[in-house]
Amino acid sequence: MGNTGGLLGGRLKQLWNTGQRLKEGKHINKSLLALGNCINALAVRGAKYINFRDSKLTRLLKEPLCGNCYTVMIAHISPAAVHFDESRNTLVYADRAKNIKNKVRSNIQDVSQHVAQYETIISELRQEIQRLRNMLEGQNNSKPSESKNIVSVYETKIPSLQKI
Repeated sequence: MGNTGGLLGGRLKQLWNTGQRLKEGKHINKSLLALGNCINALAVRGAKYINFRDSKLTRLLKEPLCGNCYTVMIAHISPAAVHFDESRNTLVYADRAKNIKNKVRSNIQDVSQHVAQYETIISELRQEIQRLRNMLEGQNNSKPSESKNIVSVYETKIPSLQKI
C-alpha cells in the first residue's frame, strides 16, 4: 500500500495537528499501513508469511482476518471532489480486503460422546462405592471411621459429575 492517506485522512499537517495529536495520528497511520500489508499478503494466494506483529491493530485483527470467522469490511467514502484521492485509496484498500478467503469451519462438537463418557464414569464410581460398602460389611475389624471417609469421598463425587 503505497499511500495510506485514505485511511486516516492523510492530511495530518493540513488539520493543524501538533504535539500529541500529530504523534497519535502517525501511530494510527503506522498501524493502518501494517494492516494494509497484512491484507495484501492475505489477498495474494502464494503468500508464505503474514506479519501480524507489526502493530497492535494487526495482532487484534489476526483471527478476524485469517481465522475461523466471517469478516465484514465497511468502506466509508465521500462523493466530494476534494476527497477523490482518499475515496479512491479507500476503495482500493477495500477491494484488496475483499480478496481474502477464509475457510470457515463449524465449531459445533458432538456432545453425545462426552455425555456417554460421563455416564460411564458415574456408573464406575457407583460400582466402586458398592464394592467399598460390601468390603465394610465384610470387615468388622477395620477402623469404621476410615471406611466411612472413603465412601463419603466417592459419594460426594457423584452429584458433581451428574450436573455435567
